[in-house]
This record gives sequence, structure tokens and C-alpha cells, in this order.
Amino acid sequence: MTNLQTDSGKKRFRSEVLIGILFFLLVDLIFRAGFDRNQTNSSGLDFDIPYRSHAWWATKAFLSQPKASDVVLLGASDMVAVVGNTESTYHHVPVDKLLNHRSTYLEDKLREDDSPYKDVFSLAIGGSMPSDSYFTARSLLTGERKPKVIVCSITPRSFSDFQFGDPKSTDTYKIMSKVSNTQDFGVNGLCSPFDKADYGLQKVVSIYGHRYELASWQHHVMAPLLSAVLHEDFSKLRAPKFDKDRAINLATDSQPGDFVSYPQTVFRDNMDAFQEHFVLVNRRLYKEQMKYLRKLAELCKSEGISLVVANSPMIAEVHPLMNADFRKVCLAEVASIATAGGATFVDMDQPNVFQHADFVDSVHLNGHGGEKYFDQIAQVLSRQSQVAAVDSGRTR
Repeated sequence: MTNLQTDSGKKRFRSEVLIGILFFLLVDLIFRAGFDRNQTNSSGLDFDIPYRSHAWWATKAFLSQPKASDVVLLGASDMVAVVGNTESTYHHVPVDKLLNHRSTYLEDKLREDDSPYKDVFSLAIGGSMPSDSYFTARSLLTGERKPKVIVCSITPRSFSDFQFGDPKSTDTYKIMSKVSNTQDFGVNGLCSPFDKADYGLQKVVSIYGHRYELASWQHHVMAPLLSAVLHEDFSKLRAPKFDKDRAINLATDSQPGDFVSYPQTVFRDNMDAFQEHFVLVNRRLYKEQMKYLRKLAELCKSEGISLVVANSPMIAEVHPLMNADFRKVCLAEVASIATAGGATFVDMDQPNVFQHADFVDSVHLNGHGGEKYFDQIAQVLSRQSQVAAVDSGRTR
């Protein structure tokens, strides 16, 4: 091969690479323009399969409401269990946690107390931390959609879960970043260099930034075609669940029937699994999550939303597993943040209030325990509304 042929081949290769890059940039520009044009008429959740997580289902249902709810519940699986198990016991029917986000039991209790708060919506998501509650409130619970009251459940785990990683790597954060354009959803606060690079790539490359939408569209196009050719029902195929032992976080896709509460429950001993969350106290995480709880209180105060922070109960056998000093300091700081932010702190994890028979496992209440939980919440909300009415009368 002559030098002339070699040079010609190199020039052709460079030209093809350049054409490929220019074509990619053109396609990406078209995608960006299309998504930007559609953004004003969209909730930001222009995707479903294979990314229908619990947060996706709850957010989709919340955005479809015709009006704002008076009371919104936030928190982790402790609140999810209270809502689902109480509804199931109250109505004597199975309750799908992905589809049911109301608490008719709490609504009825508030009605009995002649409370001004009428309807209740739950945005609680299993595994949530105070950072997730803040991101949810910042994205969904301001402006026209803001409620009168937010009830946010916490436990000491909320500030010390040693298995928890980056606040901006959770599914709740990813969903909320789709429906919010505030500065809270940026590169600041990302701990991992990989997460920072991933965030930057999403902003620079529109195709990558909208990969959820593209994967969902691909599914809806290919599934019926493959079903016709292969005679298979692809609606029964599921995206694999995230395995914490794996190096890569796979897509989480849930569908109705995956998480159901039943009226009759049998106690399940999960003490071994619970201990994994309290092997060590993550000091960095503790400070970080307290900061987000403070930001949640400040947000509610600025928006004129009453905030109730409730420490959820656990069975008595759990307490010896926790560092007693840590628990005391943690709850004292939570109470201090609530007071400083004009919020109310309620510690439900008190002796002789909830019995072993009120729990479905070591940290989650069953239906009867959930009714006791909401009875206390209803009393707190009723007292708040009475105080607010008195204060309003004095200012007239």
C-alpha cells in the first residue's frame, strides 16, 4: 500500500467520524428541541415501563388529582405500612399499595373531629430518607398543589442507615428531578465522581438525559411486534429487581399486585434484617439528613404549610439493638429542628402505647396498630386547627 493510499484512507476515516459526530449532534438537537417544546405541557413523567417504581406510581397519581389535598403523608416504609395495612383492615379488603394513596380511615377520623382537613394523600415511599421527603415536597408540594399540612414520619434509621448511599442517587430523587427544575436538582451535593459525570452527561447529551423515555418508547414499539412474531405475551415479562450485591443498579419496574396489604396479617420476625441498618452510625449521613429535615421545615414555613414530624414506633425488642445515646441525641435534634421551624414533633415510640400485637414485623404496624397511629395523628391535627382558629380570631 502506497503512502498516498494510506493518507487517503486516514482522511476518509476522519471524514466518516466527523460526519457521524455531526449526525449524532443533529439528532440530539432535534431531541432536545422536541422535549423542550413538550415540557410545558408535560408532567415530566413521559415514560412508564420499565421504570414504574413505587415513586413513579405515587407521583403519577398525585399529579392526576383535580385539586390539592389538605394533608399529605411523607416518610418511608413505616408510613407506607400504616396507610396500606390500615386501609385493608378498615375496609376488610386487600389494598394494592401501588394504586391506593389515600387514607380514608384518617379522613373519617378528621371528619369526626370536625377538622377543616378533609382529604389525605400519601406520598410515602419505602426506604425514603428526610432528603427524599424534602425533594418530594420541593417538587410537588408548593404553589397550587401545596397542602395545608404535611405529616412526615421518621425513625432513627432515617438518619443512620449504614446501607444508604448518596441522597441524589435514590429513585425518588430521579423521579422528582424529572418534574422539577429547581436548583436543588443539580450537581451540588453529589458525592460520587461517577454521579457527577452522569449528571453532566445528562445535561450535555439530550438523548442520554431522556434515556428513560427512549427505553419506554422502545418497549411500546417492540413488545407488540415481538408478540406477533414469537407468539409470546411480553406483558408478563418483568424488569429485574435491584440486587444490592450487584455492581449495577438495574431498572425497577413494579405493577399492580406486587405490593398488597391484607386484613389478616401474621407477625414476621425480621430482626436479623433490621440489624443490618444499625451496624454502625454513619456520621456523615446523620449530619446530611438532619440538614435536609431542616430544609423541609424551612420550606413548609415559607410556604405556609403546617408540618408534623412523627417518630414511628418499633417493637420493644428493637430498642436494645440501637445505641441508646444516639437515639436520644437524634430525637432531641429532630425535636429542636421542628420547634425552630414552627413544626410539631410527635414521638410515638413510647412505652406501653403500642403493643407487640400492633405490629406486622419489628418496625411496621399492622392494620390495628395503624389505626392507633392515625388516631394520634388526627388528635394532633385537630389541636393544630383549633389553635390556628383561635390565633386567626385574635388577629381580626
